[in-house]
Amino acid sequence: MAKYVPRETTDNVNVSRDNPLGVFIKALIGLSALMAITFVVLVTLSEVFIRFMPERVNFALAKIISERIDTPEHLEAERERIQQILNQALAQTRFEGDEFRLEILETDEKNAMAFPGRTIAITTELLKELKYENELVMILGHEIGHYHNNDHLRSMSRAGILMGLVGLLEIGGAGSASSVISGTTNLFFGQYSRHQETMADEFGLTVLDQYYGHVDGAVNTFEVLRQANEKMLTLNGILSTHPITDQRMEHLEKLITQMELTDESDGLIPFEFNPEPPDDEEPEDDSDDEERSADDQTA
Repeated sequence: MAKYVPRETTDNVNVSRDNPLGVFIKALIGLSALMAITFVVLVTLSEVFIRFMPERVNFALAKIISERIDTPEHLEAERERIQQILNQALAQTRFEGDEFRLEILETDEKNAMAFPGRTIAITTELLKELKYENELVMILGHEIGHYHNNDHLRSMSRAGILMGLVGLLEIGGAGSASSVISGTTNLFFGQYSRHQETMADEFGLTVLDQYYGHVDGAVNTFEVLRQANEKMLTLNGILSTHPITDQRMEHLEKLITQMELTDESDGLIPFEFNPEPPDDEEPEDDSDDEERSADDQTA
């Protein structure tokens, strides 16, 4: 006959019999589900706002951005030249006649950016690397594509919503859980951002084709944009907001074949960026004026 062994009891009512790890996992799953539902609802509402956003909001954003981004005075002539190319690229889209502003940022980073308020900025380092106007048009078309898809506003709204939700978790004392959820969400945002970039690449390809009647230079543009050690630094693109260069080039090559677009090399137009400030004008010869002034004083 088995001997009865009474269950051990504890007098400490503050000690839970549940596994702490199990409790944490359950709480994490619950918080993640709540975060996901809240995030989806708020993003859906933001999509409605973006779709019906009054145009004056864009103008207000443009005013704010223009105060923060300004082309150096000695690059104004280059800015105006590239602005004309941007205007011609816009004419190939639904934005024909709309006001966009191009700015040049003096920095050693190779980049181009689409800011809220229809302001496109290109860095001097990227402009120095460009050899053909076609590459510039492809880049401008890519940035216009972000406006076409409202990517800049969507990214701002999603980032703001995420920051707000994570902030609420921090205030509520769920700091460790918020870190896990935030890290997981950042991976999701990276994938979403890479999708945005791919769509913008496709839009840029369309703009390039309509601009010239061919897509010469489209694929080669990304050789210019290639960043050093990008595969190693981003775990082959997993941690990047952009697809890695090889993937972007392969995608465009397939798209060019599928759309039966013309992609040769004889339609390339040379481009040269002149970042140096203009030489100071030679001072006028005042010798005659000084001599006349001396004669007048003598008289």
